[in-house]
Amino acid sequence: MGFYGEIIAGATENIYIAEAVGSYTVEAISATGCISDPIEPVTVTQSGPASVIGVGFSVTNAFSDDQVITVFVEGYGDYEYQLENGPWQDSNIFTGVIPRSTAYTVHVRDKDACSDFVVDIPDVNVIDYPRFFTPNGDGYNDYWNIYGLSSQGGAEIYIFDRYGKLIKQISSQGEGWDGTYNGSPMPADDYWFTVTYVEQITTIETLRDANGNVINDPVTDEPVTGEVTRMVTREFKAHFALKR
Repeated sequence: MGFYGEIIAGATENIYIAEAVGSYTVEAISATGCISDPIEPVTVTQSGPASVIGVGFSVTNAFSDDQVITVFVEGYGDYEYQLENGPWQDSNIFTGVIPRSTAYTVHVRDKDACSDFVVDIPDVNVIDYPRFFTPNGDGYNDYWNIYGLSSQGGAEIYIFDRYGKLIKQISSQGEGWDGTYNGSPMPADDYWFTVTYVEQITTIETLRDANGNVINDPVTDEPVTGEVTRMVTREFKAHFALKR
């Protein structure tokens, strides 16, 4: 067996485990010394499961029907991505993600790997709010709260009536508003809210030192890229309906 034209010492069996990436050729030699024509070169590439960078994702366009999930992984493979049970795709960006109250899971795999080893990224939450709730004690939609912000204990949510009177301040980590004011049920009507929260913006960028100079790899002299995360404070206002 040859590696880039050089004979590999000891590689005389019909099975060979490659330990280096590159181009390999094989010739068969009979007991009488006859040599076969070499087969077409076989290219061996390095592969492996993806490693998640940081939390593994960022979500933008909160409170819209066109939210965007960007997945961040690294590794030697040529990866493809799947949102829930949807189709596999080459891009690590999912657009037009429909808001829902439960988290999504993203799956990542090496599309060229022999095994179907999949890395899961769970708890991918999009941020949105119920357009109505029905606090009638039947166990369904009895509380109103924003979903997708349970990890942000510092999120501030204020609920107002149509005249701008503050009715309730709630926590994103609690059950939410039960439709009362000082213990008395509020009437069926539209109510307004404001929420202040933090959006994590994660991008892959060329890294720079404290002086703003591009950091180069000491071996390849190529610019080094890495994950850059920024925490941006956002505010959102809208209204919803209380139905009885």
